[in-house]
Amino acid sequence: MAQDSLTIKAQELWDKGDNEGSYLILERAIFFLHDSLKLPYVVKKAELLLKEKDFETSGHYWKIAWEICEDSITSINYQALVCYCYIKIGEYNIAKSILAQMPDYSKELERKRSLYLSILLLNEGFIDSCNKTFTQSITSNNTLQTCFRKTKKVVYKKCSKAMLFSFIAPGLGQLYSGDNTNAVKSFTLNVVMASLFYSTFINYSLADASLLMGPWVFRYYTGGAKQAKHNCITRKEDAIERLETLLILQYLNIDKAKMQ
Repeated sequence: MAQDSLTIKAQELWDKGDNEGSYLILERAIFFLHDSLKLPYVVKKAELLLKEKDFETSGHYWKIAWEICEDSITSINYQALVCYCYIKIGEYNIAKSILAQMPDYSKELERKRSLYLSILLLNEGFIDSCNKTFTQSITSNNTLQTCFRKTKKVVYKKCSKAMLFSFIAPGLGQLYSGDNTNAVKSFTLNVVMASLFYSTFINYSLADASLLMGPWVFRYYTGGAKQAKHNCITRKEDAIERLETLLILQYLNIDKAKMQ
């Protein structure tokens, strides 16, 4: 079977949901073939793992591709993807060392390096530095700058504060992190639980209220605080991913409206 036929077969299995079968085909080729022949399969497996957001394993295969690739420009692309995977798993120091090795002897390579350095700074939470680094080499636009401002507001929120505020008053933590819908839901639900507790106490006794409604009040009160922290973290991750996508699109000079 020809090399490109193997990668096509692996993609077909992936599209059908047979990820393990796809990986098995590629892994066999990687294991048995000489370095000069295995590159397409290494790259394909790295791509599929990247789609699956298995950044650690994907980075491992991009590193192999980087090491065995003989074309200097293509090798730099693989080097950049190794850096990206380290960024996504939080290994920022390693990513910085890889970026430091990346050449910038041409305008295009300088732009590429600026992109990945911007993504690194973004994931570290340095929004202003990310903006400055990106716009030094790559043209910005109003949409991107608006996204920078929105992301800055979200990322600089402290999720521990969101949890604390929800302990002080149910829904306040969600309101702090900008999750207004869940703030109303949490406040309403806790008011209902507290009202049922009070009603049971008035009509029966404190012991009955504590036994019947106490666990529910405690569950929704503490659960709301934990959910406030979780929602804050999720909103941060979503904001960073959204801005990261816009940075890449701007780097590629792709009009997002044409992609939809």
